[in-house]
Amino acid sequence: MRGSMLVECLLTVALIGFFTAGVCLIAIDKLDRYRLDQATSELVADMRLVQMKSMNGGDGAFTQIAFSYIKPYGYYLRAGGKIIRFRTLDPVQVVETESEPLTFGSNGFPSKGRRIILHCGKYTRHLIIDFVGRIRVTEGAG
Repeated sequence: MRGSMLVECLLTVALIGFFTAGVCLIAIDKLDRYRLDQATSELVADMRLVQMKSMNGGDGAFTQIAFSYIKPYGYYLRAGGKIIRFRTLDPVQVVETESEPLTFGSNGFPSKGRRIILHCGKYTRHLIIDFVGRIRVTEGAG
């Protein structure tokens, strides 16, 4: 018997489709996690920058981080009422935080403790800033 039967060809195509769909789902999941990791590390770095600039003072020091809760999701670095930088987190969403900007004093301490929640896909991260300016990142239940 030469060649292959129609059933064998259909079975092969179905198996290839099944494995391709599984690989695509895994890739999308990994992409969400990567985006959340990237947004978290950028936000923590900018928080530490604002904290350092507030302790050092000087010209045009960043004094606040204000969050955007609507698209495009992100945050602003502000000094003296002027927006210095806007960073987009989209598609990572700032889910829950207080409405007032995060402000660090000249001693590097925040005006008060704060919890910032970032969400992307099924993943969630909690950024916790305590009263003495330590920044912790914890995994949340998605």
